[in-house]
Amino acid sequence: SPILDVNNFTIFIKNSIRFPLFDVTRGNFPSTMTAQQIKSCTYHPETNPSCPIFRVGDVLNYTGQNVTGLADKGGEIGINIVWKCNLDLDIEYCVPKYSFTRLDAPFAKNDISKGYNFRFAKYFKTENGTDFRTLHKAYAIRFDVMVTGSAGKFDTIPTLINLVAAFTSVGLGTVLCDIILLNFLKGADQYKAKKFEEV
Repeated sequence: SPILDVNNFTIFIKNSIRFPLFDVTRGNFPSTMTAQQIKSCTYHPETNPSCPIFRVGDVLNYTGQNVTGLADKGGEIGINIVWKCNLDLDIEYCVPKYSFTRLDAPFAKNDISKGYNFRFAKYFKTENGTDFRTLHKAYAIRFDVMVTGSAGKFDTIPTLINLVAAFTSVGLGTVLCDIILLNFLKGADQYKAKKFEEV
């Protein structure tokens, strides 16, 4: 029978990300957070976004699901951690954003494999030495943690290279248009007269 009291179970997520180009490493909760604070906090997107403790019931609510709906066939829930860091600002602003989604939603109407399940066997031997196994099929809620990140910082050299390339391409575009208009179009004589007007 399903365990319906998993709403109050908690998930502790300890995540870090490294941006080697900038020699920056960040963790998903502040280094100033004490063990007592971690034990007493629960994640909330507005009131407590830096807490690494997630209540299962809350995570399911963020995806629009509940335990009773998942108890029968199980389900797969994605916890997305996104790091978007502007390293021109203070490093303390480089914090993760969490989002939650149901990963097996496309298969909800499929009769073949709804939800999430796995099989496991229990092996035993009878008194006369015969080996037996019992195969169990279990339904569960699986949590997949997915991490993505990007970081950027202003640098004058790439900016100058991009500006020079842009100005060069604009200049070459004008020259290329002039070559086509002066030499290959039917009204080239009229264009030459206007472009090189004699005073």
